[in-house]
Amino acid sequence: MKNLTFEKIETYNREAWFKEMFSLGSVMKDNNVKHVIFTHGTFAGNDTLGIVRFLQSVEEALTDSTAITSTLNKKAKRCINRLTTDLGNFTEDYVSSFKTGINNGIACSRFIWSGDNHHMARLDGAVNLIHKLADIKDLIDTDSNSRLLIIGHSHAGQLFALITMLLENMDKAHAVFNTIEKTGFIKKDRVVADLKKISGLFLDFVTFGTPVRYLWGNYDKFRLLNVINHRSETQLSGLLTTRDGDYVQQWGTEGTDIFSRKFKKLNEELDEILDKGQDFSLIRKKLYDKQRKLPLNSKGESVGETLLVNYRDNASFSFASLKPFRVPHSVKTLFGHGIYTRKEAMLFNTKTIVDEFYSE
Repeated sequence: MKNLTFEKIETYNREAWFKEMFSLGSVMKDNNVKHVIFTHGTFAGNDTLGIVRFLQSVEEALTDSTAITSTLNKKAKRCINRLTTDLGNFTEDYVSSFKTGINNGIACSRFIWSGDNHHMARLDGAVNLIHKLADIKDLIDTDSNSRLLIIGHSHAGQLFALITMLLENMDKAHAVFNTIEKTGFIKKDRVVADLKKISGLFLDFVTFGTPVRYLWGNYDKFRLLNVINHRSETQLSGLLTTRDGDYVQQWGTEGTDIFSRKFKKLNEELDEILDKGQDFSLIRKKLYDKQRKLPLNSKGESVGETLLVNYRDNASFSFASLKPFRVPHSVKTLFGHGIYTRKEAMLFNTKTIVDEFYSE
């Protein structure tokens, strides 16, 4: 793990910003990056209250009470429309600004998936992302060194892990394909054909705030950069001020899925292959493990590079923040989970990606 600190630019200098973004984009182009894809996570858009529901189970497991998060839930309902659109979500404006900034012809796009918090939703998302990558492969002038840069927030990282697992094509992939055949709406033959098509591309995955869950495949044509908002050990006592960093990344692990009646049987099958989707006892157990975890592959080896970044989105505690109708700082930051997609962090994040992936 490496530690970094986000240096917030207090005075926005448009000319200097564009100059540096263009320079970074030139390095990406020199390294044969053909397309940049931005992928939202589970808690994109208006799903903030889903986070609060999850944190209620966390608080109850620790304190046998939901006093704090019940208050958060009420206040979140009042402030949801006040949250800026780039908080925890890659917006059209974000992607457009990125493309304008690098200004070098590299294609940029968003990938949209359901964002539901259960296995089948993520598997369906991964399959559709495979189809998108295959379509891109058909459009770009590829050679043996062509790269796609795929950036994901939150559980988008599970989609990426599933893709590498399917590309590896070992026992877990075979089991997943058996489940795919039972869905009736995912076409296995097309998935297999598109996996073969993209196997010639180098895939550079960047995850922001992805909880450590699914195992990554042992596949030699991908790299992973795993970025986590982090300041200290994650404890509930710092929740209101976002004291410790990204709480959703730390606690949104195995056992925290939302029940889906429609996909109940398929999700139960995937429990045996991927991890346990719903299990309250696992939530309670893992809350006391305060250290950040590393993404792993099927051999139990760490994957890629993990960066612990202090994004400085915390606030000092004050009793004034507990006053009625005052929006808690944790809601404003999506519990430390929203900073990655803010436009103010775009330049820093792009520089970090280029430094880790494309600089000699």
